[in-house]
Amino acid sequence: MAVTWAEVAARTPLYLNMGGKGHCDPHAPYERFVSVDLAPGRGWRVTHDLRQPLPLDDASVDGIHTEDCFAYFTPNELTALFAECHRVLKPGGRLRVAVPDFEHPRHKTRVKNGKDTAHPEHHNLPTKHNMEALLQASPFTDWTFYHYWKDGTFIQEPIDYTLGWVKRTPDNDPRNHSIRPKGYAKNLLFLLSRGFFTSESERAAWLEGQPYFITSLVFDCIKSKKA
Repeated sequence: MAVTWAEVAARTPLYLNMGGKGHCDPHAPYERFVSVDLAPGRGWRVTHDLRQPLPLDDASVDGIHTEDCFAYFTPNELTALFAECHRVLKPGGRLRVAVPDFEHPRHKTRVKNGKDTAHPEHHNLPTKHNMEALLQASPFTDWTFYHYWKDGTFIQEPIDYTLGWVKRTPDNDPRNHSIRPKGYAKNLLFLLSRGFFTSESERAAWLEGQPYFITSLVFDCIKSKKA
């Protein structure tokens, strides 16, 4: 059974996992988190449409985590959602976001066409550039990007997972690594599709078995302690 918002509000400390499905307390490594999701389920899981305001007081949430979820909203909906996250976070609270990174070279055609044909339910195509544009229009003033693509190179800065465990990073998901034969085969097909006209960094990524197929855009937003 899903819990109620009254039960959620009474929880101390309070951490939310937006679109978290079953990734919530008491399941490791999400013991701290209450999942906010459209689908009901067991554990600390509350049913809610994130396009609607959260029934929580201002500055009542210690931290927010979300993985994959933000790709399912339009840019306008994300603008409202960033503002809502900022509203409910306590000063100094952290919003951790992980989404597919459409700056990845293999998404070039999808970005050009403005849609994800493989996942039409994605209503925006996240990149560092467009996420920064949304953040600049939000109440947040402090953010840090850890994983992202830049000029054909995958940037991978260290992430402190004690502040929110991200499942789909190369650190935690072996599917990211192309060292397996299946991974190399996929990379080879990608290179063939490009006619082997690839950048030096793309070729190096394939040869070194770097994460290539499900890399994520990962960033933190911190609510100012002066807020």
